[in-house]
Amino acid sequence: IEMLKDIQWIGTEKVDSENLNFYYDGNHVSYLGHTDKSVFSGEKKEWLDAMITPEFESIFEQIFGDKEAVIHGELLGPKIQSNLYDVSDFKFYAFDIYNKTDNVFWRQEIIEQYAQMLGFERTPIAVAGTLDEIEELVRSAPASKVNPGIEMEGIVIRPVKELKNGKNERIIYKVKVADLLGRNARRI
Repeated sequence: IEMLKDIQWIGTEKVDSENLNFYYDGNHVSYLGHTDKSVFSGEKKEWLDAMITPEFESIFEQIFGDKEAVIHGELLGPKIQSNLYDVSDFKFYAFDIYNKTDNVFWRQEIIEQYAQMLGFERTPIAVAGTLDEIEELVRSAPASKVNPGIEMEGIVIRPVKELKNGKNERIIYKVKVADLLGRNARRI
């Protein structure tokens, strides 16, 4: 990890909610949770089904053409993690875009642009800097950018210039308040 110490990292707020992915097969959009066994029911399913309109699919087509892609993110809302962020309706926060056809994750700086086109939020960028600077910020237990009435759970960091490990996997780390301070985030 010493060789990673002085490079520049970008950190987004780790949002504590329900994992949701929008999958585009080159023609149509569907949604799935963290695993194939994840089930969305009731109000969540109604909200998700209402999202996938012909206009919504048309925006995916404009962005990805006929390429397979996944937008990874978190669903916030009533009855999700006790509605920690106090949102009145469901909201989707995108944190990654994966072009599955080309096996490429899109650069972090363009995720917000495409999230906005689709009517999503982007997980807030919390910090850019070295590992020491990021550790200092997390140790300060900063307020959430999604809901300033609570502390951030943590930050997900990745190098500004993507790096991969020996298994050709992206280098990404989660730095949580609980890990550094020995306690979970709390309401402010």
